[in-house]
Amino acid sequence: MKKIIKKSVEEEFIGNILQFVAKEGLTIYNIEECMEKVYKHMRENASLDKDYQADAGSLIEY
Repeated sequence: MKKIIKKSVEEEFIGNILQFVAKEGLTIYNIEECMEKVYKHMRENASLDKDYQADAGSLIEY
């Protein structure tokens, strides 16, 4: 079961990423590359007691 994230948490998370992206001048390719590393880490380190599912590819359930 996926954990449902509150809209305010989702917005803050996305806002933090966008601020960092703007500050560092990252491109869409940099972001995609970094996110793939994040997904890989999550998949490799996922366990049943975590708030996300490794095969879901997402932290948010709508």
